[in-house]
Amino acid sequence: MESEHPNSLMDALEDFIEFWVGKRQPEYGVREARTLAIPQPLQRLHAFAGCWPHPKYWRLFSCQDHLIDVGYLKEQICEGSEKLIFLSENQGVWSCATERQGQDPPVWMLDKVFGEGWEIIHSSLSKFLVTYCLQELTVSSKYRFSRKIVAFLLHQGLESQPLWLNRKYVKREPRFYLLDSYILIMNDFWYVTNNEAIAEKYSDFIEEVDEYTAASEDVLDQDPIFVSKEYGDYFENSN
Repeated sequence: MESEHPNSLMDALEDFIEFWVGKRQPEYGVREARTLAIPQPLQRLHAFAGCWPHPKYWRLFSCQDHLIDVGYLKEQICEGSEKLIFLSENQGVWSCATERQGQDPPVWMLDKVFGEGWEIIHSSLSKFLVTYCLQELTVSSKYRFSRKIVAFLLHQGLESQPLWLNRKYVKREPRFYLLDSYILIMNDFWYVTNNEAIAEKYSDFIEEVDEYTAASEDVLDQDPIFVSKEYGDYFENSN
């Protein structure tokens, strides 16, 4: 995809969600989302995966940060403005809002601890949602590898494929790569997979992660140390 039209981005995101966690079932989406007067990218995400279950967390898109339920969106209008709050940090430290309608409106963030009011953090809701979803898919994955797997696989001649790079999120710009097709990498800390064959193949590198580490803001913001071949950005080259 040469352009970054929001519909094309959401198409690519839906394809990747199914690639990563399996085939979507009708009950994983929120049917009534299609009829709500909310921004189109948010409408599509809820309609496709707003109720996607997860065996450990409440829902797939409520692991690190919480996608606010469609049923509560009407209660999330910012007092004195037309902003719609659609996302919150897992401990309520910050919230994100967008316009109440539109094809691809901007995103604002309110830091409830150190902020001084709403500040715009992204010009595109669709791009912001891609970054958010990739983060949630990463931290909710079934298997996590140690950093040693990167050196091992690069030594085997495998190269990482850029997936979604240098995209703004709340207070950071996560970078996502794929390695050996089924290992998702976020920054220089998360190396995960849901693929059973890959987990068995590289079982020597699997590590346990406690919940505190998994939810730490610090470890979500480290930079990648490996060199990747320029395959191009998956979401920018999908048809």
